[in-house]
Amino acid sequence: MVRASVVVPAFNEEAVIAASLAEVGAAVTQAYPDFEWEIVVVDDGSTDGTLQQVAAAAAELPLETVVVRHLRNAGLGGALRTAFGRTRGDIVLVLDADLSYSVRDALALVAAWVDTRADVVIASPYMPGGRTVDVPRTLERRSRIANRLLSLTSQQDIRTLTGMVRLYDGGFLRSLSLKASDVDINVEIIYKAEVLRARIVEVPATLDWSGLSERAGRTQLMSRRSRWVTAKTLVMTYLFRPFWFPLAPALVLGVAALVLIATGALGAEGWAVVLTVLSVNLAVASLSQLQAKRYFEELFFAATRASGGPAGAPPAEVLDPAAVRRRQTWTPAPPVAEPLTHDAARLVGGEDGSAARRAGATGGPAAQ
Repeated sequence: MVRASVVVPAFNEEAVIAASLAEVGAAVTQAYPDFEWEIVVVDDGSTDGTLQQVAAAAAELPLETVVVRHLRNAGLGGALRTAFGRTRGDIVLVLDADLSYSVRDALALVAAWVDTRADVVIASPYMPGGRTVDVPRTLERRSRIANRLLSLTSQQDIRTLTGMVRLYDGGFLRSLSLKASDVDINVEIIYKAEVLRARIVEVPATLDWSGLSERAGRTQLMSRRSRWVTAKTLVMTYLFRPFWFPLAPALVLGVAALVLIATGALGAEGWAVVLTVLSVNLAVASLSQLQAKRYFEELFFAATRASGGPAGAPPAEVLDPAAVRRRQTWTPAPPVAEPLTHDAARLVGGEDGSAARRAGATGGPAAQ
């Protein structure tokens, strides 16, 4: 029997999280009843009623639910690293809380894995057959440019490298040593998967923001931080092909030197010497970058195989959804560490949250 985990990171998703959990839970158990399903929800330091909504939805879900709460917001990367470490599935399906990719797309990822047994299956709106609906034009343009540049430097023909909605081989995913704390974790995973020669496939999908106009207006992707995140994503192209950056100007300068030498223009000899020296130096720098990249990949490959799991997850506590529902009042957790409740302390065996979760717990999902 295949054990399958659904991961949903959530931050201030009170309005949508319960309905999304119910829809996902019903869909996956009906489509693949022979799989043993669980949902891992990470409440990433929400300040609204997300945790209560998850706990209420958990009571109605037809599958085991694990609820983990960050005492402070750790970013998408932190939420995903925490969730990955809590999964037990042979496959791990990552979804967003508002289901901007539909449940149908999620099931298509599972079907692709059944057919291919790939290490990574990506929901791709930018490959042939994929599309976007009602995504703000500025955001879509930035996303397409970033993904196009990343695709050009990637070792494989991948059209969507920044998206979160994917399915992973569980053992492969948990073997990765991941460090990113923001949305760049999605690119980091692809880069390290390529280092390990993982099989990556894409499935056409629809990124649908219709009905999410309020979210589109407030989302960080339309803010200054959006531009910073996009810029950081573009910088990550350097990880894929670091030797290209000095090599490209080296080739240009080398050609310019040859042209000056060939034309014999007055004073060209001096420029030819200067450009030739610059070209050679940049070419040497390119080779040095290539060598450093190879060294890193070899060390990463060895460390990943030896470590056996993701590192650096932020502080978190595992909660019993039933205990959350029993609270007569609820105050959003402040972004500082707080002691566990009596029920949660019994569940995880102490304030460090390191003990195993209780069998049969029910709880919910998350969003980005």
